[in-house]
Amino acid sequence: MLNRLVIVAAILVGLVCPVVAQTAADADFDGNGTVDIPDFLLFVDHFGSSRGDGTYDAKYDLDNNGVVGISDFLIFVDFFGQTARSNQLPIAQAGEDQSVDKRETVTLDGTNSSDPEGQRLTFTWRQVGGESVALSGVTVAQPAFRAQRPGIYLFQLVVHDGQNASMR
Repeated sequence: MLNRLVIVAAILVGLVCPVVAQTAADADFDGNGTVDIPDFLLFVDHFGSSRGDGTYDAKYDLDNNGVVGISDFLIFVDFFGQTARSNQLPIAQAGEDQSVDKRETVTLDGTNSSDPEGQRLTFTWRQVGGESVALSGVTVAQPAFRAQRPGIYLFQLVVHDGQNASMR
């Protein structure tokens, strides 16, 4: 009966505590590329610590709740033995060059931007050349503007995956 009770308690802790750690790299505390015994030994040194005491270190608090406890241990166990891959840079695709008549609406298109790990992207557009125009939104995938005069208008797109930004 005692073993069954422990298993149920572990399942409940896993359901109640949100998982914040996203990859094995979060649990690779020594940075050697694998979540293994040395990482476990580092984790154990901080187990039971909480935000504000002398031994607390946020990198061991995998669920980011302010305490290095059983929920963090369960997250660590899920990653144990895995290879920690580093996050690759997302790729910004600002779309094709366009030619339009003056006063016509121009829509920029960053929807072909991507992230190698499939993470959700955020967008930041910036005008880097030509007569200044007002974009309909600088943080959307497809902002628009109206060119009042003939000319060349240049824009830069940077995408961010939550960890890294694309090359500028």
